[in-house]
Formats: sequence, C-alpha cells, structure tokens
Amino acid sequence: MRQCTRKTSHARGFTLLEIAVVVLIIGFIVGALTIGRGLIRNAELQAIGAEYARYTTAIKAFEEKYYSLPGDFATATSVWGAAHATASTCITTASTTKLTCNGDGNGRITTQIAAYGTTFYEQFRAWQHLANANLISGTFSGVSTSGTYRYTVGTNIPESDFSGAGWRLITYTVADQVSGVAGLPALTVGDTPHHLVLWFGGSYTADSNLMGNIISPRDAQDIDLKIDDGKPRTGKLLAQNNTGSPSSHCWQDNEYRNSGSDFCALVFKVGH
Repeated sequence: MRQCTRKTSHARGFTLLEIAVVVLIIGFIVGALTIGRGLIRNAELQAIGAEYARYTTAIKAFEEKYYSLPGDFATATSVWGAAHATASTCITTASTTKLTCNGDGNGRITTQIAAYGTTFYEQFRAWQHLANANLISGTFSGVSTSGTYRYTVGTNIPESDFSGAGWRLITYTVADQVSGVAGLPALTVGDTPHHLVLWFGGSYTADSNLMGNIISPRDAQDIDLKIDDGKPRTGKLLAQNNTGSPSSHCWQDNEYRNSGSDFCALVFKVGH
C-alpha cells in the first residue's frame, strides 16, 4: 500500500537585514535626487549673476564701438540695413536677420516705462543690435510680440539659464517712479534722473510695465548679498514687488520676505 506524502510550502518573509538594506538604498536614491535638484538650482542662481555681468560687458562694448546705446542707435540701419524703408513702419517690422531699425539717439532705451511712448520699441531692438554686433548670441525679432510692449522670452528678449526667465533692457526714469505704477522698484536719493537697467523676470501674459515674478525672496536675497547690500530697495540691485496682496509681496519695509514662494523679479542698475 502506497503512502502519500504531503508537501508543505513555506512562504519565506524578508529578514530584518534585507529590509534594512532596501531602506538604505531608498535613502541613497532620495538623497541623490535631493542633492541633484540642489545642484541644478544653485547653477541656475549662479547663472543670473553671470548673465548680468555678460550683458553689462556687451552693452559697454557696444557703446565704445558705436558711441550709442543698443536700441537707441540712431544710424543702425546704415550699418546693418533697414527692416523697412519707412521709419514709422520699420519699428513694427520683425526681422530675424541683421536688418533692423534706428533708435532716436536721445541716450535712453525708450523714454518712460510708464508711458506709451513712440520709442518703446527700442528695448526690443536693443537685443537685436547687440546680437548684430556679435556681442551676444541669439536671434531676436526686434518688435513687441503683440500689443505695445509685450515681451516673449526667447523671441524678443534673451532667455536665461534660470528656467522660465528672461531679460529686459530698458531705461527706468524718475518719472516712472512717481507715476504711481504699483510694483515698480524705487530709485533712491543720489540716483541719476534716468537709469539703464537689466530687468530679470518671467513672462507676463499681457502688456505690462513689470516682469513676471519668478524667483523666491530667499534666493533673491542671496543674490543681492553676493553683489550688493542685501536690501530690495537700495543699492545697484532692486527687487520688483508683486502688485497683489501683501502676502505675496517680495519685500516689505526694505527687507526681503521670509518666503519660499516665487514672488520676485530683479532689477540690476547698469548706469546712465
């Protein structure tokens, strides 16, 4: 008589050592991802200062060569050709070649930010003139994306290595400061009547005197401390304030807010 034997299977569980190894591996992965994100963020923040320095150098080199500010250059078409033969039409004619338009030669890139002046196009031709002179890389349309002075990162203003951000180059006047436009950074006692600035920020969905707030107050303060006085309303680096509720402001009482949210755009004084 045959005897039947029953095979019993035992489910083998994880040992404490195996669980500990898995947890350790997960910890390494999370740590590596966190470090990687931190390195990328630091590189982006360092890029802001490097870009400011590069564009400042390019502007000065342009002035030395052409005795004019880019965008304001009154004889630009004699050097690179005209995007359109009629001056009034030229200023709204886009060009992705060296063909460009003249500025009015008054020593400012536009006249007043707060006003709809006839020279507001100069801020877009400025980047085109710098590229034409081989002082910066990129191709720029030289005109507003739409409306009067709408900018698009990578189209009519240069794109930053800081994700989603770009640069405007414009003359900021005392008239802008007293015009009552909320959020414009304050010029201080001792500033010249008008000031050329490199304006760093994100895109805006409509015509605006401001740039999109894209950098956290903490990061903005770190940059400010490295190159200036660490204050948002004084020195050569100013911070644009959000026009929304106080809880979303970049600064208050000349101090950056202790917030990790993206509420700041930065304004670097170049001169003039």
